Amino acid sequence: MDDVIARISGDDTVKLMVITGEGKAFVAGADIAEMADMTPEQGKAFSKLGQTTFRRFFTMKIPVIAAINGYALVEALS
Repeated sequence: MDDVIARISGDDTVKLMVITGEGKAFVAGADIAEMADMTPEQGKAFSKLGQTTFRRFFTMKIPVIAAINGYALVEALS
């Protein structure tokens, strides 16, 4: 997702970004099960990538729409 955001951010022909997920929920947060077998260093790098990626959503110069088929959980970034 971070690579896609980087490409879109540098493309003046893109005027809008729509993201969606599979299933009945959309959660903008870490996959704790995926992190269970990581070393502390890997976990820190994984978390930093997630934070960087979602911060890019908030700083994009185009509208970003989350098309959700169910409930949504999101943590506000300060």
